[in-house]
Amino acid sequence: MDWKKELRNAVKEKKAVLGIDKTVKLLKKGQGKLLILASNCPKTEEIKYYSELTNIQTIEFEGDSIELGALAKKPFRVSVILIE
Repeated sequence: MDWKKELRNAVKEKKAVLGIDKTVKLLKKGQGKLLILASNCPKTEEIKYYSELTNIQTIEFEGDSIELGALAKKPFRVSVILIE
């Protein structure tokens, strides 16, 4: 499945977690199935580390946080999205 389509569905169904702090907490618990990082995410290395430990698929979005927010249909910047 196309990850952009999966992202739109997750946002509609409220199964997408936005934000670094919430994402890191869920990754430490091993929750989530897809992780999307903006190119300008400030804690990229920490988030990638936890996603590798839990074997969660990680996609590095080539756009910045403004573009990722627009893709998720949010009127604000989004650095990271975790789909549950």
